Amino acid sequence: MNLRKIKINKMKPNTNLEKVLQSGFTLIEIMIVIVILSLLTGYGLMSFRRVLPHMRADKASSRLSFQLQLARSEAIAVNQMAQVSLDPTTNTFESWIDLNRDGTEDPEESTSVLLIEPNLVQINTDWESGMFNAFGQFILTPGQREIRTVTTTFAPAGSDYRVELTLRGSGAITKR
Repeated sequence: MNLRKIKINKMKPNTNLEKVLQSGFTLIEIMIVIVILSLLTGYGLMSFRRVLPHMRADKASSRLSFQLQLARSEAIAVNQMAQVSLDPTTNTFESWIDLNRDGTEDPEESTSVLLIEPNLVQINTDWESGMFNAFGQFILTPGQREIRTVTTTFAPAGSDYRVELTLRGSGAITKR
């Protein structure tokens, strides 16, 4: 019977393992990472400060658009005139359904008031009051049956950015 000799190598100590256990980050490497993160955070905050006024103008125009659509759909639903008014000096929008058709707001008529941040967003408009008829069309004055397109512009304070909300005579609302 032939027995082979098996050669057993003695294991050498792993010098790479010792190096890994002793390695780490140097103070300079950590400082460089902190500086890079600080620069990225500062740049992000500056960008956010530029975008914030735009977001406010977009929010204000969206809120007014929603309230106009709500007044229009209520006028259609109850087959009555929905009075709407916008006061650009106080940034207040008000709407109500004129149930008794007298053209004035009465206590029993539902009222919706929207205040758009007056210090943050400036509103310029070519209309102050009007109404949606039972067909959802926008009319500027009760005696006048002219269906007209009106525009409201939202501008954040201290910025050239503008959001324009257009209300067409048909009742369609577009924002750009």
